[in-house]
Amino acid sequence: MDCLICGASARKLGTNFHGDIYDCVACGSFVVSADVLKERKSLGRVMSVEKTRLWLISQRLANKHRPVINAGNVRWER
Repeated sequence: MDCLICGASARKLGTNFHGDIYDCVACGSFVVSADVLKERKSLGRVMSVEKTRLWLISQRLANKHRPVINAGNVRWER
């Protein structure tokens, strides 16, 4: 499958109580909430690759766990 953020090779690892877990060769491992997945699909939204990757890095450094992209922190392209 393609990464939801950058389009590189990725795979879905499963689901947890936050949402779906993905692992991308370029973006790393992250979770995307059901709300973000729904908005992405229904409205055709695209995540900002640069802003999202920077956010993922900051979350990994600060929290040392798999970042969760949700409606409150998603970085849409426009």
